[in-house]
Amino acid sequence: MILDIKGDLLKSAPKGSLIGIPVNTMGVAGRGLAKYMKLAWPEVYQQYCKDCRKGRIASGVLRVYDTEKFSFAMLPTKYGWSSPSEVSLIKVTIARLLQHMEKEFVAECHIPWIGCGEKTGTLDYWVDVRPVLNEVFGEDVEQLLRVYEW
Repeated sequence: MILDIKGDLLKSAPKGSLIGIPVNTMGVAGRGLAKYMKLAWPEVYQQYCKDCRKGRIASGVLRVYDTEKFSFAMLPTKYGWSSPSEVSLIKVTIARLLQHMEKEFVAECHIPWIGCGEKTGTLDYWVDVRPVLNEVFGEDVEQLLRVYEW
């Protein structure tokens, strides 16, 4: 099930929540939630960069990093940091997120409007992204996706 929420997901998500961070596959976190993660949790950013250099983010394996406050799932939405987000990559990314949630028995995940950033996100949430979320998560899935308008 999908819930659309307005607000700051990092302030709304309970401690221990799974947080989806939209990223590229190159290890550059220059804007939005990825930049905030880089500044607030540098150890997560360093591991993300290391995984990018080793090709792990681009390979398709969902990378999740645990901190004392949250677990962070890296959700690739584009390949290059200056490239526009791609619906096809978001579809694969969201499917991997759901697989991870089912495998690890994660009941809910908090994500922003992925692929919809100001400069290079370029996607429209309601036209491009929400249909993908509906297709992957649907209404019959036990996992809950909380999507925040950032």
